[in-house]
Amino acid sequence: MRALRNDLLLLVNPVFSQGAPRLRAAIARRALDAGMRLSPEEIIVTHGCTEALNVALRAVAQPGDTIAVESPSYYGLLQVLESLGLRALEIPASPKTGLSVDALLFALQIHAIKAVVAVPDYQNPLSSVMPDADKARLVTLCEQQGAGSHRARCSRTRTASIISCASAAARRSRPGRTPPCGGSG
Repeated sequence: MRALRNDLLLLVNPVFSQGAPRLRAAIARRALDAGMRLSPEEIIVTHGCTEALNVALRAVAQPGDTIAVESPSYYGLLQVLESLGLRALEIPASPKTGLSVDALLFALQIHAIKAVVAVPDYQNPLSSVMPDADKARLVTLCEQQGAGSHRARCSRTRTASIISCASAAARRSRPGRTPPCGGSG
């Protein structure tokens, strides 16, 4: 209500498709604390995890491409893959350490994997937390193989785009965590 009192046209003004410019500028400034140089134009604010996954996967894959996913995986991710015409390749995940980087390495040798979707911290449905050494291996492997990695770390290289999506609520609940370079909500 306070926002409406301060801006009477709030609900009738057009919505910015990439997010409010002031919010994107604030996210870019916060990213500097994590050593990332991002301009507000490089940031897309989404309305939640499903939209962020949809946008990220459409940016790196075409219908028919293979996407490596943790198994078991968040059901919403499987629905997004199906809606985009993408094929899921299941990579085993441990309840303690998350995605098996060794199994992913083996899969990359056999399959043409366009992207990797991994949730290294509090994975759904297992709630596993990937050890930092495995997170680093995952990022290195994706960079070497040219497969994107969602939510592993924020980085951009010539061979792979590593996209991070996390909600503002998740960042608030884990003080000191590196802010993501992807979606909000």
